[in-house]
Amino acid sequence: MEDIRKTTKFFYKKIYSDTLEFLMDTHNGLSAKVVEEVGLNGIWASGLSI
Repeated sequence: MEDIRKTTKFFYKKIYSDTLEFLMDTHNGLSAKVVEEVGLNGIWASGLSI
């Protein structure tokens, strides 16, 4: 069986899930802490927002 990276497994698990997933865009450490405290499913951070 071919080895699949953990990130790839995570991606496909979330994409093909029957439930709605919520992500939040983070601009700094404070907004990342908000995501952690609220319990959202993930953080979106891109080069333009950091």
